[in-house]
Amino acid sequence: MPGSLSVAFLGTIVAVLGSPSPVLPAPVVVFVSVPPQASLVRDIGGPHVVVHCLVEAGQDPHVFEPTPKQMLALAHAKVFFGVGIPFERPLLNKIHVHLPDLRIVDSSRGFTRRPAGVGTHKHEDHRRDPHHVHGSDESELDPHIWLSPEGLRIMARNMADSLGQVDPAHAADFRRRLKTVHESIDKADARVRAKLATYRGQTVYVFHPAFGYYCEAYGLKQKAVEVDDKPPTSRRLRELIRQAKKDRARTVFVQAQFDQQGAKVVAEAIGGRIAVVDPLAEDVIANLERIADAIVAGLGKK
Repeated sequence: MPGSLSVAFLGTIVAVLGSPSPVLPAPVVVFVSVPPQASLVRDIGGPHVVVHCLVEAGQDPHVFEPTPKQMLALAHAKVFFGVGIPFERPLLNKIHVHLPDLRIVDSSRGFTRRPAGVGTHKHEDHRRDPHHVHGSDESELDPHIWLSPEGLRIMARNMADSLGQVDPAHAADFRRRLKTVHESIDKADARVRAKLATYRGQTVYVFHPAFGYYCEAYGLKQKAVEVDDKPPTSRRLRELIRQAKKDRARTVFVQAQFDQQGAKVVAEAIGGRIAVVDPLAEDVIANLERIADAIVAGLGKK
């Protein structure tokens, strides 16, 4: 009897060890344009996604071109999330020709993007076809929607919906994670509103006009040194300096990705300083508060 039990027991072990292991589905390979998108996709996708970002930290997306290595890697992706940055236009043309099976998703779909400079004065709304990533006036519209709390909510929802279509087995998990992301955005938004409440109506001087949606969301005005991605002329600098003195500005906010010389000229002329803020920081939700702290420090306590 003991011998027969041992044989039976060993047979069970052999049967278990010899049975094939369940094959787990491979994570969805996703490409995005800029770091803020990457953090959203990772938060929503969790272990079910592998995310690659085209523009790396410190790079200027306005002059960016994908490397041959990145183009090869795109062939293994299931989804590309665009956000309306000008460099995407020639890239999408290549994708349509060489990678017709790659799903292209406009993560800004449903958000009304406006000309760069919104937050300084009112512009006519430029509404876009929600089913088309690029329009004829794409290069004129401000792509920095991740600096708007509402823009973040829309981007996150578009990403979760698209991931659920590509990987329906984990769609419920994507929806659950989306809810957590929206809660995090809401909490950060509330804290930023409290921090900036007493500064409503004030002008924030920046080098590159990346903060229009942010300023609009929190009742601020944006004044940019750079216009149309071009360095300021001497006349433009004189006008900015005169207006900055009138506004009693003490800080010009600059981005690490751009030449800061024009901002330094304005800051020195008004007896102020420059402060670095990063509109492309990957931890996009936390960055809403980081920008608010920089603005409070730059404008001075009231």
